[in-house]
Amino acid sequence: YRFHKKLSSGNGLKPVMTLFKREKLLTKNDHILSEDLISMNKLIISTLFFVALSGLTTNIFSQGEQPIKASEAYKYLGETKIVCGRIVSTKYLKNSSGGPIFLNFGRDYPNQQMTGVIWYGRYSKYFSYRPDKFLKRKSVCVKGLISDYDGRTQLEIRTEKQIKIRE
Repeated sequence: YRFHKKLSSGNGLKPVMTLFKREKLLTKNDHILSEDLISMNKLIISTLFFVALSGLTTNIFSQGEQPIKASEAYKYLGETKIVCGRIVSTKYLKNSSGGPIFLNFGRDYPNQQMTGVIWYGRYSKYFSYRPDKFLKRKSVCVKGLISDYDGRTQLEIRTEKQIKIRE
């Protein structure tokens, strides 16, 4: 139990003590307080729903998807896939338009099996690290749309959530 002090709408606005119990509110204005509780409950439920929904959307790697090797990514142009491989070299063109970072999978440029492209000048706020430094020589899985650029297979990466480091 707890007490809540409230001004009555009657003569002279005298303070009135209202007793709250967890199961039921005991007051002269029962209907007003129960409307407030209903509004509060709706707010809590909608907040919990939003939190649960946002938790579902942050994990982009669903368990049912089968990853493919970087050497086979060219077979899946136009598809969104999880591609796994070792990043053997990186290049950050800081002064170029968009500040791209290139992550070369499998072999060094120009013989890479696939390139991960990060427009770091545009999307740096979605990374807690510098991808060209942190990911170099690491085995990773990345999820995204596989495309072709001048005969080379690439996958655009906009956030670190698209990247999973493999042990």
